Amino acid sequence: MKKVFLVCMLAFISLLSFGQSQNPFDFLTNHIFLESFTGIVAIASIIGLPILIIYIVYRYKINKKEIELVEKCIEDGKDIPDDYFKKKIESKNNTFGKAMTYLSVGIGLAIIFWVLFDIRFATIGLLFILIGIGRLVTYFMEKSEKSIS
Repeated sequence: MKKVFLVCMLAFISLLSFGQSQNPFDFLTNHIFLESFTGIVAIASIIGLPILIIYIVYRYKINKKEIELVEKCIEDGKDIPDDYFKKKIESKNNTFGKAMTYLSVGIGLAIIFWVLFDIRFATIGLLFILIGIGRLVTYFMEKSEKSIS
């Protein structure tokens, strides 16, 4: 995963500097970009932080209920169904869903930054697109390994 991330970062930096000055981070000196980016981050934080807090509390309560259920089964001497843990592992390893999420976020960021600023800024979304493509490759490789065995 680290290698994929490093390759994506190198591609991102090289695309940003393509046809530009020697400094690939020259766009950060553009005050219009910083002012717009500050507004975007502020709005995303105002909306996203309460949603994140609600999600964390929700997951905590669900995990607490599941732990209580397992403890109660153990105390009563009942067996825990084998499918109980298998479903959790399969849902965590949803590589295809994660790949689609990264691709969607990347395409969305690319379109937003292209419309708001310039094609140079659209390459920010390219990072997520490349990670999504890497996850898709991983998904198809895992799928082919499962069909072989």
